[in-house]
Amino acid sequence: MNNSLKKLFFISALLTFSLQVWSVEFSKDEFPHNLFNFGVLVENDTHQIYRSAMLGGLGLYILRGTFKKAGHPFPRTIVYMNKNGYKGIIPFYGNGALREYKKQDKYGFTFHHSFDYENRTYLEGHNPYNPEVDIDADDRLGRKARKIFGVLQDDKVDGGIDALLRIMNIVLDPDKQPVLFHCLGGRHRTGIVALLVRYLQGGEWLTGEHEVTIKYKEHPSDEKKENTFTLNNAQYEYYLHNKEMFRPENIEFAEEFSGDSRFLELKEKYGHYLH
Repeated sequence: MNNSLKKLFFISALLTFSLQVWSVEFSKDEFPHNLFNFGVLVENDTHQIYRSAMLGGLGLYILRGTFKKAGHPFPRTIVYMNKNGYKGIIPFYGNGALREYKKQDKYGFTFHHSFDYENRTYLEGHNPYNPEVDIDADDRLGRKARKIFGVLQDDKVDGGIDALLRIMNIVLDPDKQPVLFHCLGGRHRTGIVALLVRYLQGGEWLTGEHEVTIKYKEHPSDEKKENTFTLNNAQYEYYLHNKEMFRPENIEFAEEFSGDSRFLELKEKYGHYLH
């Protein structure tokens, strides 16, 4: 890509993202949807928890302006949960995670991510009870990322319940607030974590009956399916953030895990903070 094309791409992206993100309203009672798939889960005296899609360097810049405009502090902690975003030259999906990692000092946040080998936050995007991928064997790091993070070969699958608990403890830790968590599109991995936050909140999030008929793909290469679902308020929020690639197994996992003793320990530890 020559310099002229790079400049044109940057200007077009900046205009597009600015129009999308600056319209965000900071209200936990609304579900704003835009190119960053941004949303607010908790805002109280102890916790400020946000969700989004991949930000990259440009997204961080625009989001900082949005937080400043709304009078909110920028996140102290950002959690990234996908294996992509560490190679190539294309902003966001190509090298967005690496760009976020490099912006920590500039914006004053700590970046937890999938190739932080001591505190890895990669999450299986279907059902964390059944992780299948060893992301270290999947050639996801470009030259610059390999130089920064090194290469781990442990022959282990990643993204299971241990990783989920690590992510939840970071997201819910009062000392790490404000927190923003995201994956690539802000749909599946982000959707799982957001569902679990709502299940920890309980109350009205677990009530409601929204009957929706959805045409969706669980995977980008799938043929579209059409099914009717009856969703509670938490599940309906998941749907609003994820209409095109709705993944019923994410909802099924959240339902099952909400009865798990490890989830109940999280609820006892953090539940009272989240109202």
